[in-house]
Amino acid sequence: MAANLPPTGTDSPAQKKPINIVPLFVPGTTKAIAAPAQLVYGNGPLLSTVQVFTIFWGTAWQQAPFSTTLQSINSFFDAILTSSLMDQLAEYSTPTQHIGYGSRIGTTTITTSDPGTSVADSAIQQMLNDGIANNSTFPKPTANTLYFVYLPGGVTVTQGGQMLNTSSIERFNGTVRERLATLTRKCRHAAQRLQALETGMYLIGSTYNFCCCHRELSKPLLAGASRPPRQTPAMASGLTDHIWSLHEWLRDKVAPPPGRSPNDEGVFVVDS
Repeated sequence: MAANLPPTGTDSPAQKKPINIVPLFVPGTTKAIAAPAQLVYGNGPLLSTVQVFTIFWGTAWQQAPFSTTLQSINSFFDAILTSSLMDQLAEYSTPTQHIGYGSRIGTTTITTSDPGTSVADSAIQQMLNDGIANNSTFPKPTANTLYFVYLPGGVTVTQGGQMLNTSSIERFNGTVRERLATLTRKCRHAAQRLQALETGMYLIGSTYNFCCCHRELSKPLLAGASRPPRQTPAMASGLTDHIWSLHEWLRDKVAPPPGRSPNDEGVFVVDS
């Protein structure tokens, strides 16, 4: 609409120039495409053509609904090991090892014993070693063999007296990848500097723990127990007594890390 107004005679030369919302292409000024990241192979184990063998421990796998789940798990491996998702793993190949399609080489159900309601990680390892040594249905391990052991629902796995549970860290990892585009595989928002990635992860992690309420944390542990109706992970851990707003978090002053001082750009570096 401003273009239809009569000139005032006081417009500056810059105001008389057309406004280009999208920058015009000027030949010879295109920035060079950044070189792709070079992954470093540490000579660790690499499954180039994975061979999956599924093991279902317990008589419960012979009855519904676990028998249906058993078939679904095997069908899942049959499909994914030859899918386009395996093609994406080719970027992790090494000069001497190419990652390609895999296969499910077999399955077995152990009915001679049951894991019970709780089983130690060492007992699972012992069961697997005994099966490889004495059970003809178990394939001998190779450089590409991958054994998957499944237990019936309700069985708890312990290690060193502690219950194994990775759901929390897996959920947090998924949340960070969902909210930080830089961590999405093959994205258009790749970070050019490590500092930008670290800053983004710090911001996402901080707001996740201090500013976002979690439904599961707002449930009482025991019937009749009192608990705040809304709670963040930081509140549940005793680090704070309230839900932080984003404005409060960004304005909070944090002391510099000990043994560090900012450089000219305000970045903290380790003192020499």
